[in-house]
Amino acid sequence: MHTAKLLLASALLLPACGGGESASLGVGPGGGSADTPDGTLELAFNHLENKRISSFLMLMAPPPELQRMKDEWAEMQRKPLEQAEDAQFRQMMGMLTADGAEDTLFAMVQPNLAEAQKQIGMVAGMAPMMAAGAIQESGAPADTLVMVETIGAKLAGIDIANEKKAKKAIAIVCKAAREIDVKSGAEMQKLSFEQAMKKADIAYAGVVDALAVYGLDFDETFESLEARVLSTAGDTAEVEVSVSLFGLEKKTVPVTMERKAGRWYPKKDEAESAPGMAR
Repeated sequence: MHTAKLLLASALLLPACGGGESASLGVGPGGGSADTPDGTLELAFNHLENKRISSFLMLMAPPPELQRMKDEWAEMQRKPLEQAEDAQFRQMMGMLTADGAEDTLFAMVQPNLAEAQKQIGMVAGMAPMMAAGAIQESGAPADTLVMVETIGAKLAGIDIANEKKAKKAIAIVCKAAREIDVKSGAEMQKLSFEQAMKKADIAYAGVVDALAVYGLDFDETFESLEARVLSTAGDTAEVEVSVSLFGLEKKTVPVTMERKAGRWYPKKDEAESAPGMAR
């Protein structure tokens, strides 16, 4: 669906957003400098902790990739938007932003909360098993599966059937939708790349805040992130990142960084860097 692609792009193609000081590439208010591999990651963690997903992605993506994203947004704008998709978008945003939307949405989800609790339990139990094969084939560190299992255990403990929490999460989502202030897919399509990125920042913050209601506190997770350089060789550095997922035991993840034009970025696999693979 074209409208869905617009929304996905607005959520993911954030790197080129301006954002004033928050998007600067120097030293962040929480520490970190883009001049060093560990400093770049520390600055990126600071952006995540402060819900500046646009600034985070701007820091992490090299200029050619940012330009590609802008070009793809422009190409998406040129494609005609189907009336049915636009109508569906209008209906969704109208439902989220209408007077009394919070009560209306809760009345819709309340009968399904008990079933949702069962479903999330099933997903939490199956996730590690489904991920095990893919992790093994990818050659990811052994701790990766442990982290997936940790997340699964956290998901299993979520009280999704709690009505008070449901009301609070719905209120957060509705508030974000009102702040986004886009009523139709056609209106979304007319936004400049930079305008769309600002809207996506609001959406990202809303999602993070809504998940925190259920104990999935990304703020706490991002605050726990730390980076330490293990070794450097020319324009390549091996960095160890430690993180406590949702307040649980800290785990470490290796990250390879590479320097391009004086700045450090996470190194991509050759398959990811091949033409057409990143699309």
